[in-house]
Formats: sequence, structure tokens, C-alpha cells
Amino acid sequence: MLFLSTLLISMFITMALVPILRMAAVRLNAGLDVPDAPKKTAGFYLNRGWAFLNNGDVEPAIKDFTKAISIDSKLAEAYYGRGNAWLNKRDPQRALEDAKEALKLKPDVAKYDDFVYEISSGTKRK
Repeated sequence: MLFLSTLLISMFITMALVPILRMAAVRLNAGLDVPDAPKKTAGFYLNRGWAFLNNGDVEPAIKDFTKAISIDSKLAEAYYGRGNAWLNKRDPQRALEDAKEALKLKPDVAKYDDFVYEISSGTKRK
């Protein structure tokens, strides 16, 4: 009897929460179109770009990395992220352009140097 009660309560909570969570996801994704939404920063687009890319959503990732770059053209990590996205799209030329820009902006960051090397040579640096 206790199991059945617990199951029914769980089902009720799930049924109540699913629409709320779906609406939250819709609002998050559409947040850019909400008139009173706070101004999005380059960091917002950078982080969301990585989230999209890590989820396999390459096109929205490229758009967000590009938006981050348009807000802050010195944000090397956005060029690095977009370069990774271009590689996922099998566009090594664009990936290399972005990798070189990231390295130019931050020549002391080893991962940018490694990224340029890996795209140029087709092999990982040891």
C-alpha cells in the first residue's frame, strides 16, 4: 500500500513538473526575444555556445560563438570554441582561421597553440 501511494505521488509530481520544466526550457531558449530580458554578455553567449557544442548542436553553437565575438572581438575562447564547432562541421579551413585568431589574441595559452598545430598537421601534439 505504501509503495502504491509513493508511486502515485511520484507520478503526480512528475505530471505537474514536466510542463513547468518544458516552459522554463522554452523561455531560456527564447530569452533573447523577451523585451525585458537582461542584456546578454559575451560570456553568456560563450557559455551557451559551449553547452550547444557539447550537446552536439553545432549550428547554434557557431551562432553563439559568433555573437560572443561580435560583442567582444578580443575573446580568444570564443574563437577557439567556434573553431572546434567548424571542425565538427568538417570545415578545417574555417577552424584554422579561428584557431589562429585565438592564438594571436592569447599567444601564451598552450591549448590554442596545440589547436593550430593539430589542425595544420592533422595529428595531436605529444
